[in-house]
Amino acid sequence: MAYVCFFFLIEHLGATVASMVTYIFPVVGVALGSVIATALTAPVIWAAVFKNLGVSRIRYLREVLQPTLLAVGAMTLAIYLAQHAQLHEKWMGLIEKAVLGGLVFVIAFYVFALTGSDRAKLMGVFRAFRGSKTPAR
Repeated sequence: MAYVCFFFLIEHLGATVASMVTYIFPVVGVALGSVIATALTAPVIWAAVFKNLGVSRIRYLREVLQPTLLAVGAMTLAIYLAQHAQLHEKWMGLIEKAVLGGLVFVIAFYVFALTGSDRAKLMGVFRAFRGSKTPAR
């Protein structure tokens, strides 16, 4: 079956274009190999990391992964809505969507992921930065 398809490509597209198919296999092979290797070894690696650090998987999911995924979900939703809004479609380009997504991510991460002490530290950094600015001459 593969020979029939290959000769069909040669007949209709020419030998040069048909031979370009051979360049695709190494790229796909490397990509699939890395994805499959990662998918097979990642659970073993994470289990060893959690065991050595003494952190439970549930705590990691609740305190690290969930807030980050909520922020990423909010960013994705904002970009999707901005892309499909009829009123703003004409003036909203790629840069504006990226800026909007970034702002939504930062705000959602601030709300969902940071604890009270982390927020206080962050606000202290902003206050120190604002206070250290010298007036323009």
